[in-house]
Amino acid sequence: MKLLNTAVLALSLSFSLLFPHPAIAGFDEGLAAFNNQDYATALREWRPLADQGDADAQKNLGLMYANGWGVSQDYKQAMKWFRLVAEQGISTGQRILGIMYENGQGVPQDYKEAMKWYRLAANQGDDGAQNNLGSMYEGGRGVPQNYHEAVKWYRMAADQGNAIMQVNLGIMYETGRGVPQDYKQAVTWYRLAANQGNPIAQLNLGVRYEYGEGVPANKVVAYALYSLSASSDSTAGTKASSNLTDLTDSMSVKEIAVAQGLTSEMSKSGNLLKALDKYAKNSPIKAKN
Repeated sequence: MKLLNTAVLALSLSFSLLFPHPAIAGFDEGLAAFNNQDYATALREWRPLADQGDADAQKNLGLMYANGWGVSQDYKQAMKWFRLVAEQGISTGQRILGIMYENGQGVPQDYKEAMKWYRLAANQGDDGAQNNLGSMYEGGRGVPQNYHEAVKWYRMAADQGNAIMQVNLGIMYETGRGVPQDYKQAVTWYRLAANQGNPIAQLNLGVRYEYGEGVPANKVVAYALYSLSASSDSTAGTKASSNLTDLTDSMSVKEIAVAQGLTSEMSKSGNLLKALDKYAKNSPIKAKN
């Protein structure tokens, strides 16, 4: 059976949201224009504000250059605006600057510089920066590899409720990196992320149920979790689909019918853990630690 056993890093420079702003002349007009895909007007309204040091306008200009909205995509220009934000001490700008240094977008790739900006943002409680800082320690990029430090930062991020970061911490417990291997702890974090709809968590939690690692073995629950993960358009979904095919071969027609019903119940908004626990609580098989 396949699972994802490498932490998922929130590192890609992907921007899809503009930053809100208290009412100020020109900003709301720019936002309205942007929402109507009138990028030229948005740029015209925001640039004077950005030139005056308005951090939200600067962030939005950085987003437009990074994505090529109304301008040719230009990471160097994006970097210019994001740096101005970061130098004002704003954690979002610091985190984005770290991403650009790590990926070499608009600047030469520089892991140490990425670490610098991630740390500044992470120390302000930015969960994305905490996660990325953890990934740098895990991979030994810009710092000596240190799984204990990776777990420390992943935990800070996971405690803020982000599903990707909960998955990362679960994987560290599953693989015993930076902490003693503990399937029960891995399950705890996968459950939190799976309940938020994360397909990697659903896949990895399904594997735990299939093999009884950290939870009582339960093919029906594993089937339901694989099914939910497989419904996503993702690498995890592809792996879950493969697992589901293999698992189905070992299940009876009745078990499959029950599993399909459980999948339906678990797929309802906010009901995954409630439905899972209701079905699984009477399993007679003991879980491995």
